Amino acid sequence: MVGDQKTTEEQLQDAYDKFLIKMLALKLAKLEIIRKYREKVDVAKLANINEALIRRYSK
Repeated sequence: MVGDQKTTEEQLQDAYDKFLIKMLALKLAKLEIIRKYREKVDVAKLANINEALIRRYSK
């Protein structure tokens, strides 16, 4: 149906919204890890965790 089709602008906005949600999820996951393991996790481990999260949420 014509009424159900989204315009290009709406499609772009939906894609951008999904991107922002993924970025927010990534930030929240990183903050939770940092909060949980603040004293235990060194900088190298944080970098590895960061890369793993980026790979996970970039799909």
